[in-house]
Amino acid sequence: MAKFTDIHVPVLALCAMLQITRHYLLNISAPDVHAATRAYDARFNIIKAKQLKAVEAGIPHSRVVRIANADHYIFITNEAEVLLEMRAFLSALEK
Repeated sequence: MAKFTDIHVPVLALCAMLQITRHYLLNISAPDVHAATRAYDARFNIIKAKQLKAVEAGIPHSRVVRIANADHYIFITNEAEVLLEMRAFLSALEK
């Protein structure tokens, strides 16, 4: 059973919806490698989407933000979006 359902405080979850094709295959021209990687991206993001929906359903006061084309180091690759979401989340807590 998921332990996150025991969380009863507001939660901000920033999630990078990574696309390997965009980030790692810039110098590879083999079409079959690109196709396989796009298929992996699609499967991976479907699984991640299910997990994120479970978090949203299990934590009533959660805010789950999906950032497309972000990298694992989302706070670096998408700094402006991360700061915007953090500020909005923290502002809502102050009210």
